[in-house]
Amino acid sequence: MLRPRPFPFAKTVVSLSALTMFGAFGGQALLPNGEPAYSILNVAKVIEKPTTLGVADSDLTNMSDADVAKTLDKLQSIGVKDVRLFIPWADVETSDDVYDWSKIDKIMNAAKARDMGVIATITHSPQWAVDGATKDQARVSPPDNPAVFGDFAAEVTARYKGTVSGYEIWNDTNGGAVYGGKADPANYTALLQNAYEKIKAVDPTVTVIAGVFGAIPTNEAAGDLDAPTFLTQMYNAGARGYFDAISYHPYQYTTPYSGNADPEYPLGEVNRMHALMVTKGDGTKLIWASEYGFPTSENGGTTQQAAYIKDFIATWSKQAFAGPMFIYTTRDQALAVPSEAPVAPTPLGANPTEEQKTAYALAFAAYRQAQNVYNEKYFGIYDYNFNEKPSVQVIKDFLASQVPVAAPPNVLAVFFQNFVAAITQAFTNYTSLFTNAINSFFQAIQRIFAPQVAGPPANTGGTAPGSGGPNPNTLLRVAAVAPTTPAQDDAPASDAPAPQALIAPQDETSTVVPAPQSTSPSTSESSAPVVPTVIKSTGTSAPVTPSTGESSPSATIPSTSSTPSTSAGPSITAGPTGSDTKSVETVGAAG
Repeated sequence: MLRPRPFPFAKTVVSLSALTMFGAFGGQALLPNGEPAYSILNVAKVIEKPTTLGVADSDLTNMSDADVAKTLDKLQSIGVKDVRLFIPWADVETSDDVYDWSKIDKIMNAAKARDMGVIATITHSPQWAVDGATKDQARVSPPDNPAVFGDFAAEVTARYKGTVSGYEIWNDTNGGAVYGGKADPANYTALLQNAYEKIKAVDPTVTVIAGVFGAIPTNEAAGDLDAPTFLTQMYNAGARGYFDAISYHPYQYTTPYSGNADPEYPLGEVNRMHALMVTKGDGTKLIWASEYGFPTSENGGTTQQAAYIKDFIATWSKQAFAGPMFIYTTRDQALAVPSEAPVAPTPLGANPTEEQKTAYALAFAAYRQAQNVYNEKYFGIYDYNFNEKPSVQVIKDFLASQVPVAAPPNVLAVFFQNFVAAITQAFTNYTSLFTNAINSFFQAIQRIFAPQVAGPPANTGGTAPGSGGPNPNTLLRVAAVAPTTPAQDDAPASDAPAPQALIAPQDETSTVVPAPQSTSPSTSESSAPVVPTVIKSTGTSAPVTPSTGESSPSATIPSTSSTPSTSAGPSITAGPTGSDTKSVETVGAAG
């Protein structure tokens, strides 16, 4: 038996209401520039583009809370929004599965409080992870078991998820001095693979950065490999697919970054690595410069530092395959004492003997090693007392020149925006029709049950009180309905024209809201009938609704550490043309 189809009025109301609410809240959350309907915690993220400029400061780890705060405040004051720091494994997991996060927490909390982006370098093995090594030897050696390093990387990622944008795996990996005495691409690749898989399992959105290469030439005696050679051997060992970017430290003390593109110089090495990555199918992955600087203890001092940094920033920021760049470092480690600077050996005279050449070479090597240690104290863009060097203005000017780029439109978000707008308009029209239907219903009820009331005589002579016409306020009390109560003898004729005050002008609309009716209609002429109240709205056919309101989401001295320094200064290796480069550290990675 066929049943009559039920009227779908209730289902329609519920469906449209639910759909509108979903569109309003869901679409709002998806819009690229829209404010979400709920409060969320915004976390700073390092923007992966060549014009991103931050500061690398490995000294933060051993600073007091006050010095960490002052350092980050200084950086923010010149426009720096991103910082690179060290997470020394040896300082955190002092024994297997025993953690002390205090040194790292203070930096992360300070950076988060200032909404700064963070890149962290995980490096320095603890003694328990390197069999037979002393504490200092372990810090500059890879662990015996790469999986243990991967476990620690996962712990770090879980703890600082949402604060750190990217992790570098080790530091200056192509230098033997910081990798167990000999650069080992295959061993490093195993370390990288373990770390990558375990980091991504915790936070798939974080960037894993491999290589972290120093700008050093190949030197078999020192166990060093140049960066392009090391990267080639990494690919041969299966590194592809286990990193999102690589990083490089293009230090050079005698030639600006743009000054020489020969294959052995930093700019040439960067070009060679990018070309290699293209051939391996990684051409879209960026090369970051996670350290660059110039020690003001070198020839040229603060003026040369500013010139080199300015040249580097201008050149690096125009390389299409480049990622963010970081200047090393914030502040000098000590007051400059020129008298303590190493003295170079006297140059050889004409026609030196072989013995003299050998003696001079040894003396010069010792000088450069001492100079390297001395230089490490004076890479700061501020001196020890936080006085600005000229490089600070260079960084200020570049950051001030960068105009924020709006995020590209989200196609899905635009679709939802248009969809929500259409649904909202349809719901508004539906509500208007529903309200008008209710009004018509109540008007019909009034016509049936409202008592007859004698209206005032029509008079077109005036409408103002005392002008002979009806009081305009009286018209608001008279219902535009046919009287049902018998007229009195002195009542006006029934064919008198009806009052027209309830007819809205064409540019207005009237919504009639029924008033409560009396249960016992009075027959007295002095009692006004119960009539609907007229509410006028202009400019639209939508009903007038009350506003619900809208709520809106809402000079100190750095402390010293008894721990042996992990930064004994970069060693300086003579380049192919006799130039000097900042290389790896003899005890640890400086920056």
